[in-house]
Amino acid sequence: MPPRPLCLVRERDGTYECDPAGFAFLESRPECAAVVVVAGRYRSGKSFLLNRGVLRLPPKQGFQTGNTVNACTKGIWAHPSLLDLGEGKLAFVLDTEGTGSMEASPEQDAKLISIAVVLASVFIYNSAGALDETAFSEMGILAHAAQSLQANSQAQWDPPALIWALRDFSLLLEDAAGGTISADDYLERCISEPDKGESRGLLRSYFSRRSLVPFVRPVSDEDKLRALNTLPLQDLRPEFVEQLDRLAELLRGVAQPKTIGGRAASGPVLAHLCHQAVAAVNAGAVPCVSDSFTFLLDCQLSAALQAARSAVDAEAERLGMLLPRPPDQLRLERPSPPETLGGYPSLALRFKSEIEEFCRAREGSVAKRNDGERKRWLREVMEKLNRTGEKLDAYVRFLQEAHLVIGAQEAHEAALLVFETCLEGTRAEGRQLREAVCCAEEAAAATRRRLESASADNDEIRAELEAALVSQS
Repeated sequence: MPPRPLCLVRERDGTYECDPAGFAFLESRPECAAVVVVAGRYRSGKSFLLNRGVLRLPPKQGFQTGNTVNACTKGIWAHPSLLDLGEGKLAFVLDTEGTGSMEASPEQDAKLISIAVVLASVFIYNSAGALDETAFSEMGILAHAAQSLQANSQAQWDPPALIWALRDFSLLLEDAAGGTISADDYLERCISEPDKGESRGLLRSYFSRRSLVPFVRPVSDEDKLRALNTLPLQDLRPEFVEQLDRLAELLRGVAQPKTIGGRAASGPVLAHLCHQAVAAVNAGAVPCVSDSFTFLLDCQLSAALQAARSAVDAEAERLGMLLPRPPDQLRLERPSPPETLGGYPSLALRFKSEIEEFCRAREGSVAKRNDGERKRWLREVMEKLNRTGEKLDAYVRFLQEAHLVIGAQEAHEAALLVFETCLEGTRAEGRQLREAVCCAEEAAAATRRRLESASADNDEIRAELEAALVSQS
């Protein structure tokens, strides 16, 4: 079963409120996407236009449509998935309750249109017939909301692009001389007519990006007309299908992410903006985006801090694999504020301050580990020196290595102990040498005594032999 649209804003006892389902949907989407909102008079076929012209859905899918005089859509509804516009562009798609119904007052219409305009980056207005006084009267609610928004949010508010879908249009697009003009030319001529009331001037000043897409009657058969959303494309007039394609192409060209103060808004920011707009219109105030702009910047600051902290953590982990090191080599690089915070010195300062504090905390942790590793390294060095009985030349080697491994100060602090250990090895070697000399001297003396004794024995033997020879002669 295809996913069903989610209610985003609903009416209760004369006021509007955010519906948990649609609100949670916005909050769950981190993408910075366009927001396509369709509005217009009730029973004018706007939900069908949204289903088949914007979402390009098969029959019987999408937003609810009806064939009675009662309004079908209540409040503001969101399609449960993002529209893929190609080239990496996505869009939230919202349908609004039709204006002018017997079930809603003009005040409620004004509130709903205000909320819709606040959220939209592309505002599709659906009306029927020609661009006459009746059509511009139908735009009165929208013009009033646009005027209020422009006057109170000019510094931070980026007005949506306007696509006026003109349904059941059967007139020829010609100028006074009979020459062919474009649909956009027709729109510009109509809103530029002098002395035609305030609505036209508001549309010109507020919607700087505007286009007109006229549509012929989709079918001729009245029974089919009442069941448009169930019909396949081949049952619709070819001209109408071409105009649906034109609408989709135009939408792909003008749709851009919703921006506040030049910053693209993600789903959570749009949810916050929706909440602020609902609260404002219920209180009788103009929907103000300043709080949501602050919220958007806070979100961008939080995202930048999270990315920077991750980078610092990775650097600290890499550094921790190289311990022990000299203390002056334990400083972590401070990430710079990203370009998304450019132009906002206070946010850049907050970024630097929080990252500085975070880096110092990580450096403290690394320094503590380094101290433990330094002590371990020195302990292993001392054990080796004691075990092997290294001599004073090992002391020189220790100083050369320790400067690189644990730093000059730490090496000098341990130098005396290492020197004494190496000196003791040298002294022990001297004692061993002296003992060996004594042993050698004693052995030489014993040898001399043995030689002297042997020499005396030999003298006695010679004397005896000489005496014997004398007696015989």
